[in-house]
Amino acid sequence: MVAPKAFMPPKIVMPGKRLEVKPQANAHLKVEPGHLLFSKGDPGGDLYFIEKGTVDIYITQKDQEIVLTEMGVGEVIGVMTLLTLEPRLASCRAKDLVVVKKISKAAIANLITVLPKWLHIVLKEFTARIVEMNRLYSETMVELKKARESQITPLFIATQFVPTASLLAVGLKEGTDSILVADLLAQMMMALNQPKEVINNIWKIFVTTGCVKMTIDPAKKQPLVAIGELVSLTAFTDFLKDSAKGPSRKMLRAKFTSTELKLLSTMAEISLISAKGSAVTVANKVPDLLAELAKQNIVVWDVGTIARAVKAGLLTTKGSGDDMTISYSPTALSTTLGFISAIKRLTGEADQASNPEATDTEPQAAEAADTESQAAEAPPDLVTISSELPTAGSTPAA
Repeated sequence: MVAPKAFMPPKIVMPGKRLEVKPQANAHLKVEPGHLLFSKGDPGGDLYFIEKGTVDIYITQKDQEIVLTEMGVGEVIGVMTLLTLEPRLASCRAKDLVVVKKISKAAIANLITVLPKWLHIVLKEFTARIVEMNRLYSETMVELKKARESQITPLFIATQFVPTASLLAVGLKEGTDSILVADLLAQMMMALNQPKEVINNIWKIFVTTGCVKMTIDPAKKQPLVAIGELVSLTAFTDFLKDSAKGPSRKMLRAKFTSTELKLLSTMAEISLISAKGSAVTVANKVPDLLAELAKQNIVVWDVGTIARAVKAGLLTTKGSGDDMTISYSPTALSTTLGFISAIKRLTGEADQASNPEATDTEPQAAEAADTESQAAEAPPDLVTISSELPTAGSTPAA
């Protein structure tokens, strides 16, 4: 989308009348970089001839600054307000050291007196149209900025990070089984053309949510990541692509809170320890599971969470009460929960989940809404990103 240019008034020359300027009315002004020559709404009428430097002419729309134009040496600021005597239509700020020659409206008042009345009316109408056009222009720029920001989200960058890191890992020389994290992130910055803080934040999210694991180089005492970890991370984009219509859509639609994800993750960890890392499905009796969870003081058992996890396809149950058995693959459950947590943080949902003012009704509301007749589509940003991803392979599932 190409943004329209702001409308700027043409230079007006009055034929047959010599502009007479009183010498004592002239003044040279210096404006330091970042300082204002005048603000929107200030009284108009004075002219400023730019002799050195450049200025931005801008307005503020919806708390965002919109630059209408840049003016430099040889240009004149203030022609319209001189002719109409209306307040300033925009603000003027120096980009560097600016020197202007100011001519006050009093010094050229004779020019205004010779204008016919009909021209005053035309100029006022002309000014009103400029104000309206600049308003429309600034609103367009605000929306354009929002569109750009919505396209380049952390989630979108993460979907580019994963396949790029995987390709980099595969392209390493034969016999290399790991790479220094610092080297990996440096190459990601160059490949994705993103600043260090953005790349580091995405990596931190993948690590803290368990999507990827690091080790320490014994010689250099620096973090390492195995090539296999980077290749396996491609399952994250598979999971995200599947969120448009597949099983992972229900998992994301459930909108598990941080507390609920902690409960489910602890269940997976307990089973991984007891199964010694095996990926086979485990079946835990509720009393046995409760006994193990009791050892984890920070975990709170919640039947509602289990019910919603079953509905989302993360768990299966059999029986009821103390005879109930909860079945799942601990490896798949752990992986899937890591993906869900990472997506929540990449989309900013984790901040809402941790808000102490948030109510506990959201999970129940999400569960009630997630029916076949009332099922909402996946979040727009997920749908858009998913449609752009390559065809996925297998998706982690419980």
